[in-house]
Amino acid sequence: MSISKNDKVSSEIIPSNYNIIFDTNIKKFTYSGNERISAKVIKQTKIIKIGAQEIKIRSAKIRDKNGIQTAHIKNDLKNKSISLNVNRSVFGNILIEIEFEGINNNKMYGFYRSEYTINGKKRYMLSTQFEPASALSAFPCFDSPSLKATFDITLIVDANLDAISNMPIKSETHTNNSRKLVRFYTTPHMSTYLLYLGVGKFEYLEDQLGKLKIRGVTIPGKINLIKLGMDYTKLFIKYFEKYFGIKYPLPKLDIIAVPDFAMGAMENWGAITFREGRFLADSKNAPNELKMGVAEVIAHELAHQWFGNLVTMKWWDDLWLNESFATFMSYKAIGAVFPEWEVDNLYLEEVVIKAFMADGVKATHPISVNVDTPEQINQMFDEISYEKGGTVLHMLEAYIGKEVFRKGLHNYLKKYAYSNATKSDLWNSISAIAPKEKKESFKNITKCWIETKGYPIINVSYKNKSFLLEQNRFMISNTNRNTQLWYIPLQYQTQDIKFGNSLMKSKQIKIKTKSDWIKLNLNQDYLYHVGYPSDMYDKLGEMIKNKKIGWKDAWGIENDIFIMTRKGNIKLNRYMDFIEKYCMDAKFPLDISISSHLNWLYTILYGTRRFEHFSIQSKIFFTNQINKLGWNAKGSDSSSDPDMRRISIGSLAVLGDKPTIKKAISLFKKIYSGTKIDPNITPAIYNIAAMYGDIHTYKQITSLYKTIKLPHEKIMILKSFGMFKDKKLAKKALDMSLSDDVRYQDSIFIPTSMRNNPVSRIHRTQSYMPANPEISEIFLEWIFKNWNLLLKTFPPSSITLKQYVSLLSIEKDKNARAKIKRFFDKKKNRRDDISNIIAISLENIDSNIHFMQANKLLE
Repeated sequence: MSISKNDKVSSEIIPSNYNIIFDTNIKKFTYSGNERISAKVIKQTKIIKIGAQEIKIRSAKIRDKNGIQTAHIKNDLKNKSISLNVNRSVFGNILIEIEFEGINNNKMYGFYRSEYTINGKKRYMLSTQFEPASALSAFPCFDSPSLKATFDITLIVDANLDAISNMPIKSETHTNNSRKLVRFYTTPHMSTYLLYLGVGKFEYLEDQLGKLKIRGVTIPGKINLIKLGMDYTKLFIKYFEKYFGIKYPLPKLDIIAVPDFAMGAMENWGAITFREGRFLADSKNAPNELKMGVAEVIAHELAHQWFGNLVTMKWWDDLWLNESFATFMSYKAIGAVFPEWEVDNLYLEEVVIKAFMADGVKATHPISVNVDTPEQINQMFDEISYEKGGTVLHMLEAYIGKEVFRKGLHNYLKKYAYSNATKSDLWNSISAIAPKEKKESFKNITKCWIETKGYPIINVSYKNKSFLLEQNRFMISNTNRNTQLWYIPLQYQTQDIKFGNSLMKSKQIKIKTKSDWIKLNLNQDYLYHVGYPSDMYDKLGEMIKNKKIGWKDAWGIENDIFIMTRKGNIKLNRYMDFIEKYCMDAKFPLDISISSHLNWLYTILYGTRRFEHFSIQSKIFFTNQINKLGWNAKGSDSSSDPDMRRISIGSLAVLGDKPTIKKAISLFKKIYSGTKIDPNITPAIYNIAAMYGDIHTYKQITSLYKTIKLPHEKIMILKSFGMFKDKKLAKKALDMSLSDDVRYQDSIFIPTSMRNNPVSRIHRTQSYMPANPEISEIFLEWIFKNWNLLLKTFPPSSITLKQYVSLLSIEKDKNARAKIKRFFDKKKNRRDDISNIIAISLENIDSNIHFMQANKLLE
């Protein structure tokens, strides 16, 4: 069983050490295990319950001071556990001895196998993914984060293979039958989900940082793609050691690229695993987007080595203590190491905007939430635990001060090192050194933002030389007026106040001023939207146009007017006019924000009578951008210019701009003939070629997908398959995503890109839709048809099934909404780990329908 939060086992049996021998058979994908668990029994018992799933127990014995007893084994499949029953009660220090057998599945959880090909022949490596509750799928254990223990691991493998675990190799002994026994040094006290086992034929790139040994690990033939990751690893470890004031805790660190991997990466202590496409890169020719992505994922996992591994949450309801901090700290590290990347602005687009989107629905949840079952835990790996949590941490740091925040984290890590802690322990560590005047308010701000779901919108009105600010919970799907209140630190600017600040802790607050405008959330440090009076948007717009306000605050203003448009409170024409009047010279992050909003509108407006006029207005914006940037990279490019160049080219082509389409197709022909082009615009070129391509183009892209070796390029090509307009090619692409040609982990990319292709959602019921009605509802038809396969393919430990459900949220039609609801109302189509995302998707569809109605886009 995966130990539940309130399970008595977690307090009555406490493990201290696992000594386990795994005897692997990589040819048959099986292994046998010999395990000895040293534990302490707090209360006399004749029954030892221990987690075990998909493991065959051959024998079990329990040894205490009175001797050895053979245990009777009883399986409990429902609770993923076994009971070891003995005749005589045991108490105090005991040794549990278990012999077991397991399989290396191909589902990317537990102790699993990963397949790759060399010279046309299949090869395999073994790897593990235990978070949150899959260690019990590999060996019998007390699978709870609070039950930390040390681990003595031994792997028996074929003599020609390598073995990796969390600690360095202690000894390696060859046997007489072409096998070897690899023993590893004892780990520090750690949680079961952080254990790592790796077996295979590996290549290494070795380096050293002081006394710390670092290795990059790949399957054969890819070691030349790991140098960028190694360089980032050293830079970020240096930063974290200085920031936390604590040296990296282990004697070695392996960073391992795994061909099949359910997550983006996993912070196993001393043996971090990564999905190849998120990690491997040609350091000389990698596009900027990939370099930044590799940096972010490495910084995130390295932050976990302190925040999560050294100090671990007591239970999964504080998962955010791990993930929010890793998200927050990763951008802090990148900003310190690469200041030219404009990470403060990047954080808005990559983290804050996701927090806004995920938490603006009724079906959201607090950052800290009670969970019990593994299925409930799996649901917590979402934008609330990562992006909203990271955003709130940024807020708290902004309020309390960067140095106070840093010292508080240091004290917390020192006090709870090699142990477990709760959110209260963290806040107490920070508030203990907070300025006296902020101690109480810090606690109140922390409590309401961590324990309350949703976030506020502050509506502004002007009367009697005062601005009246009123807070309500923001929800995208309806107007919500309730008694829910937040403590909101206010930072603002007016015509006569350059920087004002206050703490809003009631429903309303007044700000006296002679100004006729106010910009709230100055510097965008806090998570709330602002609803300004209609005429004030023009005053703020003029400030954007005349560059009297920074681009970060311009981003905030544009996001506020867009979300009110998205909600139906402001008409679409008003938003489009605002962009055309005030934002044509936008720079990062405003330019990227407008681009994403225009692309959302393109998708939702496609096929409506408003689409043609919208296209003309959008073309003006993107044409203005590409005229400034050009098609070719420049030495003067900022870190964001390559992204904006790619987005502008892709958007103009999607909008039907003939010169752009012609040039992009000519560049695709160059790519196909083997000519290299700017890697930063290559994804747009593939998408355009597919969008305006035929069966011949499909075959060309397929050929490139099969021959190209770079992981990120293969993913880029996969995404282009979803852009074909022809019904037969679209179906062919979707079916390909679930074929043997595509890894399980990558299957989501084609459906995701197809959801950005509006042609896949034309509905026959809407007679004013433009050509190609035959392709109507192709995605819905496909996902309903293949749902049983998706359920079987992606277990609850994977996030992929949730991603499939979230793709449905772009629908804008009542009939489609009804079909989706009917489908998931059937018990056979539901699963606990996707129940929340189903509700969120339906809520987003409702908001899409409301947007269409508010702008009179439905017949």
